[in-house]
Amino acid sequence: MLAVILKILSVIGIVLLCLLGLILVLLLLVLVMPVKYRIKASKESEGELNAVFRLTYFFRIVRALAVYESKKVSVTVKVLRFKLFSMEFPEESPESEFSDEEFDSFLEDELPDEDDFQMATGNDEPEEDETAGETSPIESEVSDEELHNDLFGDDEETSGENEDVHSEEDESGNPADTDTDEESADEDAEDGDSCTDEGSDGFFDRISGLKKKIKCKYRAFYDKIVKVRSEIRYYRNILNSNEFVYALRVVKKRLKKILKLILPRRIKCDLVYGFSSPDMTGKVYGLYCLIRKRFVKGSRVVPDFDNAVFEGFIEAKGHFNLISILHNLVCIVLNRNCRKIYRSLKHHRNRSDHSSDSAKESKESEEAA
Repeated sequence: MLAVILKILSVIGIVLLCLLGLILVLLLLVLVMPVKYRIKASKESEGELNAVFRLTYFFRIVRALAVYESKKVSVTVKVLRFKLFSMEFPEESPESEFSDEEFDSFLEDELPDEDDFQMATGNDEPEEDETAGETSPIESEVSDEELHNDLFGDDEETSGENEDVHSEEDESGNPADTDTDEESADEDAEDGDSCTDEGSDGFFDRISGLKKKIKCKYRAFYDKIVKVRSEIRYYRNILNSNEFVYALRVVKKRLKKILKLILPRRIKCDLVYGFSSPDMTGKVYGLYCLIRKRFVKGSRVVPDFDNAVFEGFIEAKGHFNLISILHNLVCIVLNRNCRKIYRSLKHHRNRSDHSSDSAKESKESEEAA
């Protein structure tokens, strides 16, 4: 019984090892197999630019195609015969529901005829209103005098009564009560004093509030200046450090290798080009001279420094494998100086986030107090 169990376990182990080996082989093939690409572009003197980009990978199992034609770009990615991704931009705008003729006829049907409208001109006489002789219900119910009395009747009546009282006192010859006048004057004076006291208190409160606001604004502005100065000082020290210099040297070296791997291996062209600025034309021609070794014999590039022109064709082929690019990226990540710079930046960012959170909490507590 035990021998049978051990036999079954050994078979299962062999199967698992075979699967693991197959996965490792496939992974190695994925990393080692080259990614091939081809670029074709052409433009005639009076035509538009047309370009095609093809990419194949892993025994042509994965294929990608990008086409630029009539100022439109279409991208398609396929795995075997199955379409994995497809996109076209700019997307075609949906057609309108009505054409121009249908829209005009629709408007003519919906709008009324001109005879239905009454055009008011200077020569036209206004039509007589049948109800002109009749008074409107508003005019018949409330007149201007009644409306005026309703609005200002109380004030006029009180003023009239006061005038009548004064006139009666004057006619009788009895003087008015001076005591009541003096009491009313004293009350008015007291009211005035209280108003001035309240106004002065409100004025001083506003001044103190304004001072507090100015002080808070000044403190916030000063804190921002201090923070910016500390950030500038920190990054300046980072840029001047030896670790950053060595890390930058390693990154430049590895990125240059990656770019060298990705650049086309074979280029064939027959171009006549020129830009609006002659200096740009010269810079492009200098770049062509630097990579002239990658062009096959018979290629021709003619710069035109006087006119903005581009015509001809260009064809480029190249390939690269993922393991080489992955190797260079791993060398950048595992570099001691690069990791030290990364840890320093991460620590500084976490500290700045913590300080900003604490400042926000203190500000909220001050506002609550």
